[in-house]
Amino acid sequence: IHHLVTFNIMKISVPPLALIGILLRGTEARLAGRSERQEPTDEQEIIGLALPGGSFTAATIGAGIMRGFQQQYVAIDGETHPQPALNKFKYVSGLSGGNLPSIMNAYAQDATTDEMFDVNGLRDPSEITARELDTLAEKSIFKTLATSVVPFMPASLKDALVGGEDFFTEVVYGCCLEPHGIKHDAPLSSMRDEVKYTPIVETAMVGPAELFPNFMFFAMNVAFGNANVANVAELMDVAEEGMRFTLNDNAIMWQNAEAAGHQIPIPAFITPEKFSIPHLSSRWEYDSVGNKQAEPIDFTPVYSNPNELQPGSEGEYTVKKMLAMSTNLMSLMTYDVYDENTDPGYILNTVNAPMLQDIPMANGRKRSMAFTDGGFVDFSGIPALVKMGANKIVVPIFTTMKPEDIAKMGGPEIVLFYSVARFFGILQSPIANLEYDYFDFSYAGGYTSMLFNPNSNDEDQMAKLERKIRALYAAGGPVVVTLDDLEVVDNPFWGIEGGGKVDLTIMAVMDVPPKFSEQIDPAAVPPPPGKAMTENRYFTNPEYADVPILASYGNYFQIDFPNLNITHTTPLPLELAVSKKGCKMTEILVSWMVREAWDGLVGSDGEELFSGFSYIFGEEVDTTQSQSEVMASDSHATAVF
Repeated sequence: IHHLVTFNIMKISVPPLALIGILLRGTEARLAGRSERQEPTDEQEIIGLALPGGSFTAATIGAGIMRGFQQQYVAIDGETHPQPALNKFKYVSGLSGGNLPSIMNAYAQDATTDEMFDVNGLRDPSEITARELDTLAEKSIFKTLATSVVPFMPASLKDALVGGEDFFTEVVYGCCLEPHGIKHDAPLSSMRDEVKYTPIVETAMVGPAELFPNFMFFAMNVAFGNANVANVAELMDVAEEGMRFTLNDNAIMWQNAEAAGHQIPIPAFITPEKFSIPHLSSRWEYDSVGNKQAEPIDFTPVYSNPNELQPGSEGEYTVKKMLAMSTNLMSLMTYDVYDENTDPGYILNTVNAPMLQDIPMANGRKRSMAFTDGGFVDFSGIPALVKMGANKIVVPIFTTMKPEDIAKMGGPEIVLFYSVARFFGILQSPIANLEYDYFDFSYAGGYTSMLFNPNSNDEDQMAKLERKIRALYAAGGPVVVTLDDLEVVDNPFWGIEGGGKVDLTIMAVMDVPPKFSEQIDPAAVPPPPGKAMTENRYFTNPEYADVPILASYGNYFQIDFPNLNITHTTPLPLELAVSKKGCKMTEILVSWMVREAWDGLVGSDGEELFSGFSYIFGEEVDTTQSQSEVMASDSHATAVF
């Protein structure tokens, strides 16, 4: 499950932000060829929510965002009865851990959306108490995210080694789906009627089944990376005061991919109705990996019902497979210890078994292809929404970096800016001097994710973003910025045809805004002696020091296989669960951000910098009355666990 540390980002000097926008002026992607794109009509409004990846850290933030929208009310399609604003989203697109709240809520069978997101729980920071922070609602997603995954692992591993089940799929089912009443074989058609959005999960195709995992570990990205280095002179290269930037061009990156035989992770995404691999038609050739070889592939884009692509031995495509295929961290975590010729290597092969789909090729035959975590191709969930024709996109941006590392980078404003920059063509590593382990799973995504013209509407979008970010941080409240009417550029890796326009709303979830923390009674979050409750926009109390970027914790487990004469004690330095108290604080904080920004945000000088989520949704309603009616008619218990 994806960590947001990309592009050798720690290796470069941090430039003045506006400089990048100036350098980008006039740069556009140039592509020949087109693909089918789901274009909205002039009257059609398609709003999408993108939930980036980052393990349970990302899942907690995503659940907090969804809670915030579920707590606000809007009129939809002219109806007089208001509905939760979450219902206004046509799509919720997730990447890796960002998929967890969307999928759990969409398919939960024993709770309502209000219960899943603890909608009627505490929302006012002035009412926070130490006791309240030690509670999580019994049926909520937040309780699930604060529950360790470790107890589910031994049984899942035994099922994999002895019973032939897929290890990671069983872990995902046990920790995330079963607690919410979702059946083991639940089909994609089993969404609750209450849920109005269509979930989209991003995944990555990582070569033919016969090469897995060797291709992914030892060959993927290598030829592509070498082509990038060899052809860097074709890109715009700028040096300024010792700082160097390379500006992307999707057409050149496509040429580099062709030269590399498209030996890169291939983007794909799944909805309940369709499995999409939109990568444009191309020929894929595979270098030998050890003694393993694979025949070339002539590929054409795939848009099929997921069940039509299932291996014959597996039966119907299930919810648990969809979620596991998009969040499979095992492909990321087994690389450093992989050795297929040892007993631990045998266990790792079982743990990291490929998730397969039978994909049709240009000649009509099907090839068994391996899929894994979507973090190999993206970090945000945004590209799938653009491909699906969304013209308004809301995305929280955060990082799984520790607060001290964020400070080293220059602060949350810098990290936020760089996290968005890839979609505007800013390459954040000096390609010509690249010293890189190409297995870094996010490598290719950094070069294949340009979606928007940085000079849309003849306006420097990077300078605009930088100015608003800094002004809102200075104001001390939430940081939410909309970049209006961004011009979509051709992107062949995602099958996107340029020409459309998108309003991109970016919500920073990097730290604790002073306007939130100033309302909290210090007795609820007591600071260490001699310290204030917060420093540099983070709590000083160690139990809350990483809010809202919660550090998940690992564990150990021992498992015995008497018949195999194996006893294996495994350290788990994985992100497996978030702390209960940090989770509750993040739940309150992130949903507060949505509410605080609902009617707009202004800078310290009174200038309006964000028009408000109410403006994005477009149909106003008396939200105070609506919420009070709901609170009066329905209350949900909060339980301590």
